[in-house]
Amino acid sequence: MPNKILVSKEESIQISKEIIKTAEFILKEFGPREPGSESEYQTQKHLAEELKKYAHSVDMDPFIVAPMGLLFFFPVTGITVFFSSALLNYHPYIGFLGLVISMGIIWFQFGQYRQLLDPFLPKKESCNIYARWTPSGRNITQRIILCGHADSAYEMRYNQWGKHYIKIMVLLMIICMLTLLLFSILFSYEYFKGEELSFIPEGIRKLTILLGIIYGLIALSFIKFSHVVPGANDNLSGSITAIEVFKWYSKHPLEIQNTEIVCLITGSEEAGLRGAMAFVQQHKEEMQNIPTVVVAVDTLGDFAELGVVIRDLNGLLPHHRGAISLLYQAGLDCGITLKPITVFLGSSDATAFTRAGIPATGLVAMDPAPASYYHTRYDTVEAMNEETLSTGLTILIQAVKNYDTFGLPEKGPIPVLQKRHSLKKSEELAVG
Repeated sequence: MPNKILVSKEESIQISKEIIKTAEFILKEFGPREPGSESEYQTQKHLAEELKKYAHSVDMDPFIVAPMGLLFFFPVTGITVFFSSALLNYHPYIGFLGLVISMGIIWFQFGQYRQLLDPFLPKKESCNIYARWTPSGRNITQRIILCGHADSAYEMRYNQWGKHYIKIMVLLMIICMLTLLLFSILFSYEYFKGEELSFIPEGIRKLTILLGIIYGLIALSFIKFSHVVPGANDNLSGSITAIEVFKWYSKHPLEIQNTEIVCLITGSEEAGLRGAMAFVQQHKEEMQNIPTVVVAVDTLGDFAELGVVIRDLNGLLPHHRGAISLLYQAGLDCGITLKPITVFLGSSDATAFTRAGIPATGLVAMDPAPASYYHTRYDTVEAMNEETLSTGLTILIQAVKNYDTFGLPEKGPIPVLQKRHSLKKSEELAVG
């Protein structure tokens, strides 16, 4: 039997207004928050001071990060692919090797979020904020971690122009890379065989350098490292919402019986989940001592896209079924059918925990097209959505209550992908 809805519609709307006000204050006082920057630190410090009013303990865990680590594969492979294409007609095996190395860098650095390039890049200090609250005098048998990240991203130049441009550019890069790889194999065969393949026209051979130029120019200009975006939706919306859920339970202690509630505000997520990875490394044993589940709250911007993350890390990593069911059931209890979300390009902080064997999932709400504000200068307070924040807050509060009452479900409902999937709202329930 589901728990009763704890938050009234009016209360959730009022809290969502406060979330937007807090985001507005942070953007005004600290501005964009590059991973490892002073503005990221000041934002973390400000959020930590707020959490100290409600938490039993608040820790700031520092770690070292290469801010450009995740996305530096763009310029590296852009240069490598260009020179590889220039060598194809003369030393095809060297060109082939350069293309394979480029694909390897993309796979490990972005496909798997490994720190392949990080050792060669400038480092800074970032930190995680780790706040705990437990109901007084109770026997704590489990833990739930609500996780958001405080940093914001470098601007994606082509998404700034429009979602169609970024799709075209990504498609062009893929076509150029695969075509060059094919030619490198054919040309290498010719080189070692000592005879020319007659079915390859001479004009096509000369076009290989053009493909390298196209890939190189797109890759070198894809990320604008000189410009950090405001990051109101991604991810002040998720971070502040997680804090508000934490605060709500500290004000309503009788609603929780045996669960420790943790609010984790990571640093440097946009650098490749570096804060979440550092946290897992520092606290893995602690998380394994008692049952722990993690909900990453990331980008609560577009109500129609509100969903639970079922697969992450470029679609390669399935999250824990019980964690997915916990969030999905909370949505159902609030009259919301959450969409099943697969993160096809990129990843969320939940990945770091799932990889470590800690049940995790994420609550997100962003147009996968992608949204016009995604990693662009348009991610301002004006792009935040009160209805999405209100609903996300209500679902998260419900998820915490359900977890405290029933634990992690073993065979609970999970979302099923549908051709036409729409969110359902109940006027009687506490949604914005």
